[in-house]
Amino acid sequence: MNHSSFLRFLGGTVTFSVKGYGKLRLVEHCRRKGLHPLLVVPREEEVRLTLWYRDGKKLPLLAQQAGAEWQEVERKGLPAILAGYRRRYGIWIGILLSAAFLAYTQLFVWEIHLDTTDPEQQALVWEYLDQAGIGLGTPWSQVDTHGVAQQLYFANRNTSFAALNRNGCSLEVIFHTSPQTTLPQERYQNMVAAKDGLILRVEALSGTAAVQPGQTVRQGQVLISGVGDTDGGDVWFSSASGMVYAQTITKKTFSFSLTQQEVLPNAPLWQGSVLHFFHLSLLLGFSSQPQGETQSQTRYLTLFGTQLPIGIEEIQVQPVGETQTLYTQEQGQAILLAQADRYEQEELAPVQVQQRSETFSLEGDTLFLQVEWVCEEEIARALPFDVNSSQN
Repeated sequence: MNHSSFLRFLGGTVTFSVKGYGKLRLVEHCRRKGLHPLLVVPREEEVRLTLWYRDGKKLPLLAQQAGAEWQEVERKGLPAILAGYRRRYGIWIGILLSAAFLAYTQLFVWEIHLDTTDPEQQALVWEYLDQAGIGLGTPWSQVDTHGVAQQLYFANRNTSFAALNRNGCSLEVIFHTSPQTTLPQERYQNMVAAKDGLILRVEALSGTAAVQPGQTVRQGQVLISGVGDTDGGDVWFSSASGMVYAQTITKKTFSFSLTQQEVLPNAPLWQGSVLHFFHLSLLLGFSSQPQGETQSQTRYLTLFGTQLPIGIEEIQVQPVGETQTLYTQEQGQAILLAQADRYEQEELAPVQVQQRSETFSLEGDTLFLQVEWVCEEEIARALPFDVNSSQN
């Protein structure tokens, strides 16, 4: 079942057989009144009209005004199915059972949100929640929010705040830590290459230079080492520092389509609703949402002050039309050059550009610009290391 067939099933359809001299006039009346038939099948003695279920109720009055004879032939869709149960108690019992089911689901944890200032502490939080038996589907009666919050608070000496809050079916875990005020007594580091390049000069302030001018280095290679050997054969460690300048190459490809789509408002405001049921979303309406500027607002149901995972999202869309604008190749090249200049000013600002080469290519209606910058920049970056790991 495709999207169109699914919408017709939800909205329901009614097929009428229209006869008489006014059958064509009836079709025109339907269009004037905004009842756009989904299907019009002309025959020798009749015309068959297929309308939305809700629009079918207006057809008898229009047929009387047009002087046409009509007869209902077929009903399809969900509204036609539910119409046979409107006087039965089964549907009301189903509604009550659904309400009871929703109330029952509020007794369990269905979502867990973690709010922490230190991503490295997430494993610790999940470990304490697992030890406390808290997970998806855990009854709220077994969740000791105050006790688990105290355990989390004393789990780390740098903890500044820990709390567990209930929000509907969701459990919010807040675990914040303050930055450490003490630093290790000694910190050792190497200076490594941040990117590939050709070494121009090395200015080692501490440590031992591991490269020489004219040497090609790869990203991550040690430039100034914080480890060395003494004359006696012992190993010494230091915090290497300094600056290493290298010639680097930066490549960037820009693209621009000579055929552009420009959006222009040309239709009335479209309004629709979306039903959100737990993690499912269902469009309520008989027409799909168009493209354009969209504004939405969601209202969730509450039960005894608890927010349910059921809500209605009201959507307003300003539809747009599309027009094609064809650019010349010279105009496209000017736009790509402007993009390259902006990239050089913003991304390569602290770098000294020595040379720049440009190459244009055209594939279909898309124009490409390949730019290569030869730059001189400082590529040394500090990389701390553990002394014990180095000795091992």
